[in-house]
Amino acid sequence: MSTPTSEDVQKSKKPSNSAFKQQRLKAWQPILTAGTVLPMFFGIGIAFIPIGIGLLISSNNVQEYVLDYTHCTNENGIECSKIIEEKQPNKCNCILNFTLTEPFKGDVFMYYGLSNFYQNHRRYVKSRDDSQLLEIGRASCRERV
Repeated sequence: MSTPTSEDVQKSKKPSNSAFKQQRLKAWQPILTAGTVLPMFFGIGIAFIPIGIGLLISSNNVQEYVLDYTHCTNENGIECSKIIEEKQPNKCNCILNFTLTEPFKGDVFMYYGLSNFYQNHRRYVKSRDDSQLLEIGRASCRERV
């Protein structure tokens, strides 16, 4: 018989017998009673009241102007929706003139809304153009104004 050499002896894959590796560490296990939970609950609630008041004040200061452009017309007075329905090859540039009732303070952001359309729709994801969203190679709104 031959004696085992160092090449034949394999390292054990068993973790060492320490409290950390064997998950025997002592843990804090609080005793939850009404006397400890209720004061903590009310204390956290009172701490978040100023945050809520701040958010309410800032949301009330937002200025908004809503403009419905469903029946928008082009230079010739034809509705763009009819041009799109007829699948005409020319594009329709929608022109809307509007006047703000009061001056807007600070930066002005423009958004548009779509109904029955979701951003996770497959065709939206395939047609997404990050360079357009980042205004790379195109004039930004500030340059056009």
